[in-house]
Amino acid sequence: MRHPYLGMVQPECLIREDGDPRHQALSQFVIDRAIADWRALLAEERHVDISINLPLSFLRDPACLGYLYRRLPNYPAFRGIVVEVNGNEITRGPRACSGYRQANAIPQGHRLHRRSRGGMAGPPRTDFPFVEIKVDRAVVSGCAHDRSKRGTCRAIIYLASNYGARSVAEG
Repeated sequence: MRHPYLGMVQPECLIREDGDPRHQALSQFVIDRAIADWRALLAEERHVDISINLPLSFLRDPACLGYLYRRLPNYPAFRGIVVEVNGNEITRGPRACSGYRQANAIPQGHRLHRRSRGGMAGPPRTDFPFVEIKVDRAVVSGCAHDRSKRGTCRAIIYLASNYGARSVAEG
């Protein structure tokens, strides 16, 4: 986001705490903006895939998930949406988001997969419904010279490949 006085403000500076009540409104704004941009690009005959970041807490809420479903275009040109969830939210452990029990990301992945309308998502899997694993910039940066990072990247690529998912290096 570009602030008139501060310049570029990174997303993590807007909402810092997991479970912040502003996540819902911001997530809805992100969904609406992404879909509006997709429609504008489609009108210009520029086909793009949509990827958005949403907190796991948004995806755990049936009403919020319903909001996302209702916004998805019902056009043949719409190939689906990639929803990125911060890996820290998934791997954090049994507690997160203001005392809520941490929900496993697998059920949310299945729900989104069932709602996908084609191409991008591919066939659903019972054990791993995700289409993409994104490797954090901190892991990727310097992996050519760091054996540990290189091994981590190779393991992630191997995991993604075995599950039929893409692997993407952040940054």
